[in-house]
Amino acid sequence: MSQRAKDTIFWMTIVYAKTKRILRTSLWDSLRQCNQSINSPWCISGDFNVIVETEEKKGGVPHRMEKSWEFISCIEECGMVDAGLSGPRFTWCNGWGNGHRIWKRLGRVLLNHEWTSLFPRNEIVHLASTGSDHTPMLMKCGAH
Repeated sequence: MSQRAKDTIFWMTIVYAKTKRILRTSLWDSLRQCNQSINSPWCISGDFNVIVETEEKKGGVPHRMEKSWEFISCIEECGMVDAGLSGPRFTWCNGWGNGHRIWKRLGRVLLNHEWTSLFPRNEIVHLASTGSDHTPMLMKCGAH
């Protein structure tokens, strides 16, 4: 690890968002508020319970993007970027059968510019789910 990375304070926020859209608003407001005081590398990770693109959902009724605008706006206002992924495309499944199964990418890792400057190598691996409806994520980050 570089001396710069050793000496830098960074922030990591882990979220588990409410399933109802109206109840997530306070989370987006809290993240915006945090953004006002964080001038360091910042990573936000977890289950956001919302998708940002229609391709992040498979099955069920088609996704209406208005359900995602508040989250997308929060990401943009906080200057975050999606760290990407490798492994399974979806991070959640309702587990239903008979043509009623729904898959979504609800888990993700978001990074600010300061984080990607300090750790230019970031890899997010979606691991196999074992006993949960969510897929665990493994994050690897490196300064070189």
